[in-house]
Amino acid sequence: MTTAVDDRISAEDRISRLEGAYEHLATKADLKEDIGRLEASFQRDIGEMRAEVKEDIGRLHASLVKWMVGVMLGGVGAMVGAALLIQRLGG
Repeated sequence: MTTAVDDRISAEDRISRLEGAYEHLATKADLKEDIGRLEASFQRDIGEMRAEVKEDIGRLHASLVKWMVGVMLGGVGAMVGAALLIQRLGG
């Protein structure tokens, strides 16, 4: 039969063994720190992607404006050419 002192010592011994067995596990503070780092990294990545998208949109806008001006000038040139051709043939 065990005494209360033996039970207390063995309980303390078991607790110290359990504490030692779980030292490799992350604490709440460790997890908060990791989440903070991940959030900062995520925000930085999102910021970089936003800048890249804005830059791409700017380049696309400039390209579209060039194409629109070129097509409009080509259309006007074709209409002027057609009008001159009709004038020469009809006149």
